[in-house]
Amino acid sequence: MPAAEAAIINQFEYDLWSHPDGALAPPPYGLRIDGIEWYATGGASGGNSDAWTFDFDHPLAEMRAVYTVNDGVNDDTFRIFGTAIGGRDISGTNYDGPPVLVDIDFTYTGFDGQNDFHDPEIHVNDGAGQASTKGMGTITFQQQTFGIQANTTVNLLAFANGSGNLFNFDVDPAPGHRLNGYCGGANPPAYCGMPVGWGWLALADANFNPHTAYHTSFQDFIFVSNKVPVPEPTSLAMFGTMLGTFSLASWIRRRKKSR
Repeated sequence: MPAAEAAIINQFEYDLWSHPDGALAPPPYGLRIDGIEWYATGGASGGNSDAWTFDFDHPLAEMRAVYTVNDGVNDDTFRIFGTAIGGRDISGTNYDGPPVLVDIDFTYTGFDGQNDFHDPEIHVNDGAGQASTKGMGTITFQQQTFGIQANTTVNLLAFANGSGNLFNFDVDPAPGHRLNGYCGGANPPAYCGMPVGWGWLALADANFNPHTAYHTSFQDFIFVSNKVPVPEPTSLAMFGTMLGTFSLASWIRRRKKSR
C-alpha cells in the first residue's frame, strides 16, 4: 500500500523583501547568484564569478514564501517563489545593462521547524560543504540579457556551509543578522521583528545532481520578510454569515421567479 500523505497542521505566508545589507547593494537584493551567466551559456560568456543580483523590492517584483508544517517527521516545507528583477551587478553601483524579470521557485524540504505556531524558526541541515537535494528549484529569465536567452531556466540546489547548514529562517537571529543598524529609530521598516532568511545555493545540471553542482562563495538567498495577515475568526464567521444570507436571498428570488 502507498504511504499516507502527511496532513498539513499549519501554514504561514510571508512577503519577502531584499535585505538592506547585501555586499553589492545598491541596488538591493534578496538573491545573489554569481556565475549564472557563465553556467547558463556553457562558459560561452561571462566569467565563472560574474556577479548577478535580484531585487525583491522593485515595483515589478513580488516574492513570497509559504512555510507548511506537516504532521510527520522531517517533512515540513518552505517554498520561496514569485518574480524578482535584476541583472549583472557592477559592484554596488547599478546593473550592467537594463534589468530583467526572473521567475523564482525554490523549496526546502526534510526538516522540522521550531515554535511552529508562533514565530517559526527553521534550520535546514545536511552534509557540510556540499550541494543537497533538501533544497531544489529554478530561476527562469523572462527576457534576454547578455548571453542568457529569454525563457532560459537554470536549476538550483541548496548548498551546505562548513557546519552543514543549508538555510535559516529566524526571528531576529543573533546578532540580528545584520539588521540592527536598520531597525532602530522612530520609523523602522515594516519587516523589523519579522524573520530573516539566509542560505547558500549551487547551480545544478538538468538532473539536479549534487555531485556536479557548481558553487561559489556568493550564491545565496538573503532576505527579510513580513508575515501576511490571516483573517480573524470573527471576520471569517461574518463572511460565512454574509455568504449564507446572500445565498438564501438568491434562492428566494429564484423561487419567486419560478412561480
